[in-house]
Amino acid sequence: VFLILIPNLETRNWVLDVGFWHSGNCSITVTPWESHSSIRKMKLVHAPVWVLFRRVPRELWSEVGFSTIASAVGIPVHTEFPNIKPYSNGVVKLRVVIELAKKRANTVRITDKLGNSVLIPTEIQKLPPRCGNCREFGHLHMRCPAPFVPLAPLKPKPSPALERVN
Repeated sequence: VFLILIPNLETRNWVLDVGFWHSGNCSITVTPWESHSSIRKMKLVHAPVWVLFRRVPRELWSEVGFSTIASAVGIPVHTEFPNIKPYSNGVVKLRVVIELAKKRANTVRITDKLGNSVLIPTEIQKLPPRCGNCREFGHLHMRCPAPFVPLAPLKPKPSPALERVN
């Protein structure tokens, strides 16, 4: 836990608005300090990530359409651009808060009221790092606060040919 003073109000609001940052292989969650704030380490369960959606049909090219598509992956946050660009190649990049440990499909199916559906390929741009030691998200093994737990070495199985010789 670090306390960081950002004197410029506009910059501070921007940093807090983003809320989740990556620097190298470390993830940083930024929240405003309050006198009753806890300074214990938080477990990273959810994180906002950029998700690329391909072959989005024209009928879904709107704020409501983008929200519907992103909701199939997690909680929609915002688009890459503040204004919706005219339909071009059917690719949109949306910021979505996802549950990190949950398995994700590489496509989402959107179905309209008439029962027509479309499969939209998805690609998560970058997940926060995951530790090989404690299996938690937000740091790598070399920065793990948990004690290192080495895996027991595997005993090689004797070859059947060697057993016959002995």
